[in-house]
Amino acid sequence: MKIVSDQWAKYGKGPNWSNGPLIGMDTETTNAEPLSARFVTSAIMLDVPGKEQQCWEWLSKPGWEMVEIGATAVHGISDEYANINGQEPDIVIREMYSVLSALQHQYNAPLVLTCSPFDLTILHNESQRLGLGKLEDNINLPPILDTLTLDRMLDMYRIGRRTLTSVAANYGIVFRYGAHQAKGDIDVTIRLARAIAKKYPKLATCNLHNLQRLQRQFHIEWLEQYTNYRRIESPDFYVTGDWPYIR
Repeated sequence: MKIVSDQWAKYGKGPNWSNGPLIGMDTETTNAEPLSARFVTSAIMLDVPGKEQQCWEWLSKPGWEMVEIGATAVHGISDEYANINGQEPDIVIREMYSVLSALQHQYNAPLVLTCSPFDLTILHNESQRLGLGKLEDNINLPPILDTLTLDRMLDMYRIGRRTLTSVAANYGIVFRYGAHQAKGDIDVTIRLARAIAKKYPKLATCNLHNLQRLQRQFHIEWLEQYTNYRRIESPDFYVTGDWPYIR
């Protein structure tokens, strides 16, 4: 791939974001396909160095779409429990937009996600399904830090899985709240973003506006290579993709 860490200097420097506030978002969903999944749990976290983390959490009713057995096994929430105890999904999404907007207005901080094209695509699609408009109609997205994309960019030849658990372990990060829970995953993702920046100082001071273009370019290049690899055994393999979300 074209993008490697020693080329980053030409993309301009900015303030060291890794020493400042970070906003994290994570979701647990009905399935693993971003174009069809719906939210089950969602969380947004504010992490300011030297202060106690703040976290907002939601449980959504998935409605008529049953939570798949595999998804329930991952996050432990059954369709019955969510439909009895959860909020209507449009209320959850409105509140998520409200929290994100308020935090961005106050802190002007990057938004950290484990896999931006997953969470933001679902948010975008659910907003439209529920009559709330497109994602961009509801919020001005801050700069995105996608830890999966960043890890692939900076250590692309590392052998092994790229799940959040595996990547976090590679940086010596352990879960404090439990894996596959929105709050626990956000906490690890934020600490992972800071750890990646510490290991690769050019990332920490890369101009955040330019970093958005870098991440998108790399994600598209990676997706092309992944598609070509899968077509060796499955010639008809096709996957839709974009960054930071699929429109």
